[in-house]
Amino acid sequence: MKTVFFSIIFLVCSAFLSPEEGMFPLGEIQKIDLSKSGLNLSAKDIYNPNGVSLIDALVRVGGCTGSFISKEGLIITNHHCAFGAVQQASSVESDFITKGFYTKNKSEEIEAKGIVVRITQSYSDVSEKVLSAVKGISDPFKYDSILSATNAAIVAEESLKYPDLLCEVSEMFAGKSYVLFRYQLIKDVRLVYVPPKSIGDFGGESDNWIWPRHSGDFAILRAYVGKDGKTATYSSENIPFIPKKFLKINAKGASEDDFVFVLGYPGKTFRNQPSAYLNYQVKYQLPFISRVFQQQIDLLNEAGKEDKSLEIRYSAKIKSLANTAKNYRGKLSGLSKIQLLSKKKSEDMALQAFLIKKDSLYKLYGKVIPRLDSVYAEAGKIAEYQLWSTLFLQNSAYAGIASVLYDNAKKIRNAGGIDSIGIKEKSKLSVISALRTLDIKTEARILSLLLWEGYKIQPQPSSSFYSQNYKENTDSLRFYARTLEIILKSKLYDSVYVYSLLQSPEKLEKANNKIYSLVSEILQRNENLVPILKSRQGTITYLTGQYSEMKHLFKSGDFIPDANGTLRFTYGKVKGYEVRDGEYLKPVTTYKGILEKAAPSGDYVAWPDALKLFERKDFGSWSIQKSGDLPIDILYDTDTTGGNSGSPVMDANGSLVAINFDRAYGATINDYAWNKDYSRSIGVDIRYVLWNIERNSPSVQLLKELEFYDF
Repeated sequence: MKTVFFSIIFLVCSAFLSPEEGMFPLGEIQKIDLSKSGLNLSAKDIYNPNGVSLIDALVRVGGCTGSFISKEGLIITNHHCAFGAVQQASSVESDFITKGFYTKNKSEEIEAKGIVVRITQSYSDVSEKVLSAVKGISDPFKYDSILSATNAAIVAEESLKYPDLLCEVSEMFAGKSYVLFRYQLIKDVRLVYVPPKSIGDFGGESDNWIWPRHSGDFAILRAYVGKDGKTATYSSENIPFIPKKFLKINAKGASEDDFVFVLGYPGKTFRNQPSAYLNYQVKYQLPFISRVFQQQIDLLNEAGKEDKSLEIRYSAKIKSLANTAKNYRGKLSGLSKIQLLSKKKSEDMALQAFLIKKDSLYKLYGKVIPRLDSVYAEAGKIAEYQLWSTLFLQNSAYAGIASVLYDNAKKIRNAGGIDSIGIKEKSKLSVISALRTLDIKTEARILSLLLWEGYKIQPQPSSSFYSQNYKENTDSLRFYARTLEIILKSKLYDSVYVYSLLQSPEKLEKANNKIYSLVSEILQRNENLVPILKSRQGTITYLTGQYSEMKHLFKSGDFIPDANGTLRFTYGKVKGYEVRDGEYLKPVTTYKGILEKAAPSGDYVAWPDALKLFERKDFGSWSIQKSGDLPIDILYDTDTTGGNSGSPVMDANGSLVAINFDRAYGATINDYAWNKDYSRSIGVDIRYVLWNIERNSPSVQLLKELEFYDF
């Protein structure tokens, strides 16, 4: 099944694939002469559709990547990928965020709440089945609806065949190729070893997306299954999962100019999109979200300074918001620096000129680019509202509670007022979850911020709401005071009141609850937009498929599919870069950088025990052989993006030398373009990982469980 899919992708992709750029589908590995670059393995050692290979050691950890590093289900990934679970396990009394979490044996391992691991079991091409269902359909709304329904039917059919697996259809080329993936789920995942935040996130937001870097961004988990070897939820009776393959470790690490490769689950890239798409990103999405996210971060940080429990409660949210905000700012900066939008427009002009010269092609594709320009121009008319309403409903706890009330009332009404399937109880559980972590003052500030942003949008999300409630509130401070009044009167922080509304939805209309009324209006408006948005998306999917065909003809097939969360391969070398004229950044950092940056407060607070060991150069056997220094992070020119967090970085022999966790600031635009001069990925050196386990926060049992590459 695997080989069929990848041979098809190869035909669509290219006759020649550049060795410099690419998140290659696995079947493409055999088409690249990697031995010339320095790989000592065969393509089948990495990916073998009929046997065990390195790919079988790979897992997806939430939105990140991880890899098995022992025969008893140990998984290594990033500290930031496990951070949400660490935050949930922490309290003021047991602050695992600050102090870290270490185990001496399996009995001390605790549940990593919220983390589910996926293991790719198999995949097969379903393009013919999907595309035959929409063949000849020109109506965009119908096209999109049938496409979605067909994919859902395929998933439903496969799920019946494989009830223990998660089945998904992934689009490889828009409107052209579709692949069915089957995943084994591991639902019992446990924390084994997590360094303190001052190691795992040393440098914090100051160093995020920056090189040089000195972060020990790693965490170790363990996968558990039932005694029958099948997926099971958390239980003390469960046993460690035995993987088909796990990675051995190269205790010598990697040096400058060494060959390395990365396997993982990169998220979405958009390199094959038309200029109209990129223009939408630059004009609307990137600036709006980065600005509003940063404002939320500032509010939450202030709340944390006032209350330690709030600092812990909001830590994971701040980290997530900050990562996206800085990433988007980096993209805007990078796109401007290399003038990518201008280049994309020139490419589309060249593509259109190519079609004009060939009459038969122009008849088929001549209107594709103009139509795409028109569709994205229409999307721009409601872009601010769509972005705002999404953030408002997702980031305000009060809006979230009001949404539950709205959904509860709608379902009860549609059921004829009869709650035969426990709608109210399910809604109550959602509200309990929201209220459990609700801080009235902080959430009032967030709601006020989001409403203020809506106030500035033209046309406003609800002119009646703003005109009735904010007549004289023309500055943000008075706006906040008025918002707090509205919250107190709406009483959505009061569990007894909210539960009563869940039990008697008919009371909602009489309650004159201003927040609920606003949320109801937004949700109804969004429901009315669904047909328009589906029609637009259907048009975009159809036209982008044609755009890919045009690009394939224009470039003689010289491009590969965008990343889409499925397994990919990329390779390169440990390599620095010239950030500006005369300023070269070396590709390896050492403990000296931590000593130079260390500060008593802020992002550069260093772990005291580590500093003591650094000062006496107690590096054990993990130092760089030539210099005697302890390595911290390394830099390499592989092609990675979001989702590659936690990906194993391997040497020419397939041994683990680093854990990928970030990119340099210039490489934040990897989603849209890759360049050998500025695209660099960052990983924590495996020797720093091992040093932490052995010296800094000792876990002897864990070190013994690992296996090392025998030179």
